[in-house]
Amino acid sequence: MPKKGRTWAPEEDQLLGTASDADIARKIGATQPQVKSRRTQLGIPSFTGVSPKKIILPDEAVALLGKASDDNIAIRYGASKSSIQRMRYELGIPAFRDTTLSLKTRSMPWEDVKHLSQPEFFKEISRVWESKFGLPLTYKDLSELTLWSVSRFQKWFTSGSAQQKLQLPVRHHLYVSVAFKTNASRSE
Repeated sequence: MPKKGRTWAPEEDQLLGTASDADIARKIGATQPQVKSRRTQLGIPSFTGVSPKKIILPDEAVALLGKASDDNIAIRYGASKSSIQRMRYELGIPAFRDTTLSLKTRSMPWEDVKHLSQPEFFKEISRVWESKFGLPLTYKDLSELTLWSVSRFQKWFTSGSAQQKLQLPVRHHLYVSVAFKTNASRSE
């Protein structure tokens, strides 16, 4: 009978994700919940029965491993979450852990934000976004949040004579959208 709180050998860790949790548990004399817990703790995806494709990521994506969530890296670079997890595990990089404070303590209050210049406003919402997701805020991210076009954000936030004024209700909508997304993702 396997004991609780078992000590894991490196060769046992190497087996995780290569077969079903039940098969690995039988092989090493552990319980299935112990195997699942250890696999999850190490950020190793469960076995799918399909050999994972070896992915090739650009250097900037590899540099983000462990510094941003696997989900965000996968979305940004068009890979599956499990392939990102596997690559991170193979490189010995621990999973990203969100250690930021709540939005209330890391974001400026609306009363202060609404008076910022457009470039400063974008910097502030970008800072909040990056502190949560570990990736810079892009016009595409804002477009997906608000359903306004990328070109609209370019007109609002690209400096120069062609820059369009960002009206207060729009500014408030952007601020609330980013605040909601960063708080909603905290509980996912």
